[in-house]
Order: sequence, then structure tokens, then C-alpha cells
Amino acid sequence: MAHEVILVVDDNRQISDFLSETVLPGMGYDVLVARDANTAIKTVKQHKAQFDLMLLDLQLLLTLLLLKLLLLHFLLLDLLALLELLLLLLL
Repeated sequence: MAHEVILVVDDNRQISDFLSETVLPGMGYDVLVARDANTAIKTVKQHKAQFDLMLLDLQLLLTLLLLKLLLLHFLLLDLLALLELLLLLLL
């Protein structure tokens, strides 16, 4: 059984460490941590948005907006690839 993956995005080290080292692994989750917007964006790009859940610090509103844009970008790329495949099958 594959483990569910949670991305924790929080610039408060105490909170992110507590969630990523104690709480979430104790509940059986695999956890990735980003402590700033740039790291969060790199992590999302690297893992191709393959997360079951993202816990975001609400004070990092820019991070939230950028992550939504990135997720939309990957979704659109997936849709374009699917449309190309459908066109190839139909031709």
C-alpha cells in the first residue's frame, strides 16, 4: 500500500518540525517540508504535484497563490497531453 504524502509549508521551524517529525509520521504519513515560498515551488515542481494534501501557513499568502498557479499549470499540461493522445488515437 502506498503511503499518503503531505507537503507542510510553514516558515515556523517549530511548527513544521513538530508536524513533519512527530504528528504526521506517527499517523502513517510521508511528509515533505518547505519553509519558504521558493522551496515550496521547487518541491511541487520536483514532485509534479503528487501530494495527497498540503498544509499551508495562511500567513504565507504569496506561497498559497503561487502553489495554486503551479498546480493549475501541471493540470493544464496533463490535459494537453491527454488531448494529444486522444487526437493520435482518433487519426
